[in-house]
Amino acid sequence: MDVLAPVLKLTPLKWLMLAGGLILAAVGWWSNLTAPRELPKELAGILLPTPRELAPFALTDHNGAPVDLARLQGGWHFFFFGYTHCPDVCPLSLGMLAEVFSQLRKDPKGSKDVHGWFVGVDTKRDTPEQLQKYLPFFDAEFLGVTGAPAAIQGFAKQLGAFYSIDPDPKNPDQPLITHSSALFMIDPQGRFAGILQPNIHSPEDMAKHFLRIRRHYGETS
Repeated sequence: MDVLAPVLKLTPLKWLMLAGGLILAAVGWWSNLTAPRELPKELAGILLPTPRELAPFALTDHNGAPVDLARLQGGWHFFFFGYTHCPDVCPLSLGMLAEVFSQLRKDPKGSKDVHGWFVGVDTKRDTPEQLQKYLPFFDAEFLGVTGAPAAIQGFAKQLGAFYSIDPDPKNPDQPLITHSSALFMIDPQGRFAGILQPNIHSPEDMAKHFLRIRRHYGETS
């Protein structure tokens, strides 16, 4: 009781000052846990200097479950934008992402709470059923994403993911589709964190970069 006596005698103003100081200390402690440190040179061009907050969006995975900001909390997510009838870029990039995941699974810390997503931009043909058949060829845990064309476009725009769909006069049922080959990373706070380029890095290098990213976020030793 004697130890608490000086505290109990504080005036209301001093109580407010003490409470404010405790709140500021708690905010600073939490910020140190959640905010990445200064960007290492080896991650320049991969991680954004500051993770970018995402606006709400509403999509659906190939099992019919919602894909939104709440779904992205608490884990790392790799998003790739393409289409299931792609003859070259998509199979190559998804195959490389599957190899990245294979490398990460050798280290339990590296593969924890990491998810791979394929966003089907060809909404007429990239149905949930088609995505369910397509993705297991690469990795059984990959999830396909579908939704209204405007919703997919809005999500892609937030990440800077490029794709275009144009009619083919010679074959109306098969549009001409071009898209980027980048892998877009979302961090455990649901923020756009950075980009990996399969056409630049090998799967081994991408896995090493991602482990560096996790260490940068203070997640692994």
